[in-house]
Order: sequence, then structure tokens, then C-alpha cells
Amino acid sequence: MLRNLILTLSGALMLLLSHPTVFAQEAAGYPIGYCNGEMATRASVKFSGKNVEVSSAIHISPAFASTVAKNRLEAINVAIASTLNLKYMDVWIRTSLDGENLATAHVEEDALRQGWNVITLDEPYLIPEDPAEGFYIGYTFFQTNKAGAISSLDTPHQDAFYTKVGEEEWTDMSDKGTLCIEGLVYGDYLPKYNVSVLSISTDPYFIISDGKFNCVMRVRNLATLPVQQLDIEAAIEGVDTPCRAQVKGNVPFGEVGAFSFTISPEILSATPDQRNVTFTVTAINGQEDEELTDNSVSTTFKVAEKAYRKITLMEEFTGEGCGNCPRVAGYIHDMLEAPDYAGKINVICHHSGYTPDWLTTDFDEEYCWFYNAGGSTYAPGVMVDRKRIIGSNTPVLCPTDEDLHNLVNESLGTPTFVEIIPQGHLNGEGSKAYVQITLSRVNETMFNDARLTVMLVENNIKALYQSGAAGEYFHQHVNRCVNEVWGVPVEWTGDNGSYACTFDLDPKWKTENMEVIAFLSDYNAEDPNGCVIHNSGNCTLSVTGINGINADNRSEVKAVYNAAGIRQDRLSKGLNIVVRADGTVTKQVIR
Repeated sequence: MLRNLILTLSGALMLLLSHPTVFAQEAAGYPIGYCNGEMATRASVKFSGKNVEVSSAIHISPAFASTVAKNRLEAINVAIASTLNLKYMDVWIRTSLDGENLATAHVEEDALRQGWNVITLDEPYLIPEDPAEGFYIGYTFFQTNKAGAISSLDTPHQDAFYTKVGEEEWTDMSDKGTLCIEGLVYGDYLPKYNVSVLSISTDPYFIISDGKFNCVMRVRNLATLPVQQLDIEAAIEGVDTPCRAQVKGNVPFGEVGAFSFTISPEILSATPDQRNVTFTVTAINGQEDEELTDNSVSTTFKVAEKAYRKITLMEEFTGEGCGNCPRVAGYIHDMLEAPDYAGKINVICHHSGYTPDWLTTDFDEEYCWFYNAGGSTYAPGVMVDRKRIIGSNTPVLCPTDEDLHNLVNESLGTPTFVEIIPQGHLNGEGSKAYVQITLSRVNETMFNDARLTVMLVENNIKALYQSGAAGEYFHQHVNRCVNEVWGVPVEWTGDNGSYACTFDLDPKWKTENMEVIAFLSDYNAEDPNGCVIHNSGNCTLSVTGINGINADNRSEVKAVYNAAGIRQDRLSKGLNIVVRADGTVTKQVIR
């Protein structure tokens, strides 16, 4: 779940690669407009006419204008996506789109630049005490050929985007975006309390058994006093009483700040499993906002009865010929040793992606498909839950230490609705490993098409020659064998699932250093990004007198008791007494 406002690698890539790219302005004066100080560096609206005037504007409604009444609008801040083929620009204020200019300024092409342009009006516009009509803020430029000057965000907003070409009629494009323009107001009657809510981020799920829902709201302070406290109300579909939160912070005039808070909605049923929610700022520093039209933002979230403990699966592409691989192996080792991640990460190493070595298996090579690069691969490479890296076409990344932490934190913050508990046993000779998997899911409609993959991995294998390593080097998490490369379907009975398999062991493998890792994932043979892992589980191999798997042991689990004979809702660490549908009673130890 979302716990902190963290700029993840995926979030950073999304910002860099989104279209159009957005940057914030820095300008003095009290801004009025709808773009919240952001601009697009590439135009999404272009006109192909030659030697023609093009105009664009926003409308400041009477209610909006009244918040800055009796003040002076002295300059207009215009975002220009490109100056190519621009000859000049006139900025203006009007009470109607085709009306007379109430204030204006003219700028020649050599004074215009890409980005923000603060253009001072020839004479300030005094905003009336009772602005009954409101007014328009706009500009007209002359283009000698097709131009991409208009900077607009792709977020629709009422009254926020009007355009006109030559003698044509004005067109309202507010349903397609927001013009990047703001009026800059000065005076003694500016608002003291006014925020614009820019966005809301929430947990993707509300888990009823947890009862808490984490949120982060971004706001821009449009008033002269710093924002030090917000009162926030959340109206949730199907919940009669709105949730309320009061959060502290410090956002100076003109700046953007983030406020993190938690609510506990009275949701008692997972039906419907998706809800709408509207967040509204109801007070600023205990005072009413002086302009309420931009105080709300809506989103949706899903609801689930409960969730299971998430264990992230990290897969590393590595090899002895890879000089940079010890560096990434060190990142992984440090994470596994950190208390915050104890028991929360499983790791599998595929000796593929660079050059094969003596630890490479055929199925390691098959997993190079995940690079999705026409056969081009590299090492070190890492997948975290096989999720696509935002801004790329693959789940594989050559990571920094920060990248790994961000990806794992994102994974652990996502609830999972399936639990995977493996058990591994060796026969008396240590030549075979018998693995049984017990699965539980929150809802019997989930994961019917998902596949279960079971692998044996070995630790502490001394390297023959590891490039980039000084002194002795030992390989960890080496993938030794797999039940099926792309997993197998699970036999579900209601909310419970089971699976069993047998592995033949190479005498050279040290079984005391081996563990079982099992994971449930989607599979799409046409898309390497369509194989996301939902959860994983692990166990060591215990030595028993078992010499095979009894099919009866795979029948449906009807009840689980602990060593004291107290009934449990699921298998847990320690001794479990398991009663199955056919009457079989077995003892299972989970470490």
C-alpha cells in the first residue's frame, strides 16, 4: 500500500516520457488561470495555415474574477511550445472573445522564446469590484507556416481552451485540454486562502480487514498566506458518512506541496468491488477557501475482503563473464540482509543474458525472451515480479541500488490476494525432492488462468571465475531446475489450490544449500509484459523417510490445527496438523 510519497524509477520515467512533457513556471505575481503553472513543451494542437493569425484564450468566470476583484492584472504569462514560424504575438484582455481589447501588449518574434514568457501589459487591467461578466485572457500570433506554438495540457477543464484561426469562428476545445497561460495579478486585495487541488494518489485497494486507506494529495497554494493545514473530506460511493482528515504542512505562495493522510471508511462489503471517491479541501488553516471551484478531485479504488502477505520475487540475469554482475549481486545481498526486507523477498538467478557459463540451464536461456529486444540481451539485468518497467517495453532493467529499492517497495506496497505455501522433502538417498504446494485465494473467481512455477535454487556455489570480483566469489540463488518453464495450471477447489511435483537431483548439488521457490503468475505467450507475478513462497528441503508423493495428500484441505490442537484458518509456520477431505490426517512443518 501507499505509505510515502516516493518518486520511484517508474514514476520518473513516466514524467520524462509522457507526451507532452510538462514543466513548471516561475513567475512573480498572483497567477489566475487553469494550468497550475505547468506547460507542455510540445504542441498537441497545430494549425497548418500560412501567413495567418492564430488566437487562443481562457475565460475567467465572474466567480473566479471576484476572488481577485479590485486588483491589477499587470502581465500575462504565456507558454510557447515552439517559436518556429512565429512572426509576432499580441496578448490581450477582453470581456468577450471578439470584443475590444481592454488591455494589450505587442511582442516581436525576436523577443519570444520557447517556454514561459512574462509579457507586461501596456496598461494594467483593473479588475472590477463586481466582475459580472468575467473576462478572457488570450493571445494572437502570426504564423508564416504551420506552427506548433500553442502549449496545452491534455487535462480538460471548463473555460480553459478556446482557439481561432484567421476569420473562422472561435472553437471551444476545453473538453480536450487546458491552455498554458496565466494572468499575473498585483494589489492589496489578493486572496489569503486559496488552493488548487492538482491530484490525488491512493492505495489501489481498500482492504476491509485492514480498515485503513492511505492517500496523498497535491495542491498548489494560490493565496498570499502559506498553507499550514488542510481539512479534507472524502465522499465515497456507498458510504453514508464522509471520511475526514486534518493534515499539517507548509506550502508557500505559488508553490506545490503534498499532504499524506489516512482515512478509515466504513466499508463492510467487497460488493461493489470498485468505488468512486471525491476528495475535497473544505478549509485552509481553519478558514474557508476563497475560490471553491478547484477544491475537489475524484478517483476510483477497488475493495477486497482481505489480502495476504506479499513476498516479492526478484529475478537476476547474471553470469561469470559479466564484470558488473557482482555489483548488482551486492545490492541484492544488502537488501536481503536489511531488517525492513527480512522474509519479504525471494531471489532467483538465471545464468543467461550475457554469456552462458557452467551454471546456465536451457530454461535460463528461454527466459531471455523477457528482454523483448529481438534477441539482444545483457547482464546484469533484473526483473521484479516480472512487471513492465514504465517507459520501456520490457520487465528487465539494469538497475541501480535505488532502482531496486524503488521497485521492491512498489511491489511490497501492492496487495496480493493469493498465498503460496510450499513444502519440500528429500527421500532417504537425497536423490529426489518432493514438493507440495498449498495455495489460498481471497475469491474463487481469481487466478483461474494463472500458472504455478516451482523452482529449486542453490546457494553458496563457489565460482570458477567471476569477472569483476576480487578474491573468492560464491554464487547465490542459482536456478537448478523447474517444474515447467512457463508454469502449470492450478487445481482449485473453491478458495484452495494444491499442486505436487518431483525433482531428480544431481549428486553434485548440495541439498543443504537448496530451497524451493514457488510463484503464481499470469502468462501471455505473445507479450513478455503479460506475465506478472502475483505472489511467491519458499521453503528449505527437509530430510524425511518419504519416498514418493501420495495422491491422497493432494486432496482438498478441510481443516488445519496447530500443535496445541487449536483450529487455524490456514497453514502457518511451525507444526500443522492437516485434515483432508478424504479423512487423511498429516503433519506438516513449515519453516
